[in-house]
Amino acid sequence: MDASPPSAGKRAAAPPPPKVTFAGDLDIADLGTLDGHKNEKLLGWRSFHLGGISVVTEPMAIGVREVKLTDLVTKLVIFPDAHFNLEDVAGPRAAPNAPPPARAASPAGKEPARPKAPMAAAAPGPRIEIGRVILQNAAIAFTDRSITPNYATELTGLSGEIGKLSTDPQTTAEVAVRGAVDRSGALSIEGRVNPLSRDLLVDLRVKVSDLELPPASPYAGRFAGYNIDKGKLSLGLDYHIAGGKLDAQNKLTLDQFTFGDKVASKDAVKLPVKLAVALLKDRHGIIDIDMPLSGSLNDPEFKIGRLILTTLGNLIVKAVTAPFSLIASAFGGGDQESHVAFPAGRADLSAKGATKLQGIGKALRERPGLSFEIEGLADPQLDPAGLRPQLYERKLRAQKRRLIAESGQTPPPGDVLPIEAAERPALVEAAYRRETFVKPRGPDGKEQVLPAAEMEKLILANIRVEPDDLRQLALRRAGVVKEALAKASPEATPRLFLINPRTATPGNRVELKLKAD
Repeated sequence: MDASPPSAGKRAAAPPPPKVTFAGDLDIADLGTLDGHKNEKLLGWRSFHLGGISVVTEPMAIGVREVKLTDLVTKLVIFPDAHFNLEDVAGPRAAPNAPPPARAASPAGKEPARPKAPMAAAAPGPRIEIGRVILQNAAIAFTDRSITPNYATELTGLSGEIGKLSTDPQTTAEVAVRGAVDRSGALSIEGRVNPLSRDLLVDLRVKVSDLELPPASPYAGRFAGYNIDKGKLSLGLDYHIAGGKLDAQNKLTLDQFTFGDKVASKDAVKLPVKLAVALLKDRHGIIDIDMPLSGSLNDPEFKIGRLILTTLGNLIVKAVTAPFSLIASAFGGGDQESHVAFPAGRADLSAKGATKLQGIGKALRERPGLSFEIEGLADPQLDPAGLRPQLYERKLRAQKRRLIAESGQTPPPGDVLPIEAAERPALVEAAYRRETFVKPRGPDGKEQVLPAAEMEKLILANIRVEPDDLRQLALRRAGVVKEALAKASPEATPRLFLINPRTATPGNRVELKLKAD
C-alpha cells in the first residue's frame, strides 16, 4: 500500500459550498436616524415590514412576498458648502484641498508589477422576486441651504403600491402612487416598471398639478434675476425606456406666471426673460411647453437632466433672440424678419407684408403681454427716385384743383383726384408754366414751345426730394403698418406705438420692435 502523500498535481477537488436557506419575516419599528454633519433628522419610519422572506444560497435566490413601509420620513439637505447630507452617510468627507493618499514607492521608482487575474465568465446574478411594495403616508422633505433665501419643499401623503418585481425580464410591475407637493399640488405616478431586470423597462406617467410657484422665488431670483409674484405649475411626464433607449414627452404648463421684483444676482442670465414670458404666455395667462426627448442610455454622455435643461434653455433663448421666428412658427406669416419692406418711394403694403402682419396680429391677440414700437424708415439713396413720380402727380392734381376752383366749383376733399388721359397735356403745361427752373430757349432767346412729354421730363428732372418728403414717407409707412395690425387685432391698438422715423440710414421699410409690458 502506497502511503505517500498525493502529489501537488493531483489535489483533491474543493467541496461544494454549503447550501443555506432561510424563511421568515423581518420588522423594524420606530426607526429614527440623524445625519453625520449637523445631527439633523435624516431618515425614519413607524414600521418597515418584510413579509414572507425566502433566501436560498445555491443557486442564489431571494424572494419577498411583501414589503410594507409606513410613515416614512426623510429629510434631504444641500448645505451651504453645496454638499448633500446623504454624502455623510457614506463616511467622513475629504478636506477640500487634501492631497491624495501617498502610495508606497517601489524600488528604483518603478511601479510594482501587478499580477494579471485570469479572465472569468461573469457569474449569473441572483434570482430576485418581490411580490409587492406598499407605501403608506410617506413624506420627503428637501431643503437647499446653498441658495439665499433657502428653498424648501416637501412631498407628503405618498401612498400607493408597486406590483411584482423580478429579475425575470418578462415580468413587469404595475405602479400606482399618489401624494401631494407642498401640501397643495397633486402628484400621481402610474405605469409599469421592471428595475430588477438587466434590460431596464420603464413605462411611467408622472403628473403634478396646481403647484404654487412663489416658494421657488430663490431660484428664479438667482438665475432669472426676478422673484416670482404668482403662478402655478402643472407637469406631465410620459417616459418610456426599453432596450436602452429613452423616448419621453415632457409637458410643462404655467398658469398666470408673473415675475416680480428685480433681484441683483451675478448668476442671472443676461437675457430679457420678461419678454420670453410675454412671448410664451397666451391671452388666458397660460404657458404651454412641449419637450419631446429621446436618446440612448448606453451613451455615457447622455444625461436626462442636462438634456431637459438644454432643451428648455434653447426655447427661452430662441424666444428672446429670434422672437419673430417663434411668432412665424406659432401664428403664421412665414417671414421671420423683424421688418416689413416697401417699394422705393412708396407706402403700399405688399402681399407678403400683409401676410406677415396677419401673423403678428394673431400673436398680439394671443399674447396680451406684448406690445410693438413701429419705426418707419426712408432711404435717402433709394426712395427719392420712387418719390419723384408721386410728387409730380401731386403737382398735376394741384393744377386740376386750381382750375376747378377758378371755374366756381368746389374741388373734392382729400388727396384722391383722378386725372383723365385727355386732360393730362393741359395739366402738364399748366404745371410747367408755374415751375421756376431754367427752361430751354431758342436762338432768339424766347422760351421754346415743347410737347407735353418733354415738359414732363423736365419737371421730373427738377423735382427736389426734401428731407421732410422722406420723413413724411417714413411716417406713412409706419401708419400703414399700424393700421394693418390694428385691423388684425383691434384690442391690441393701445399696445401699438409709433416712434420717431429715420431718414438718414439705408432702409425702405418699417422696423417692428417687440416690447414686453
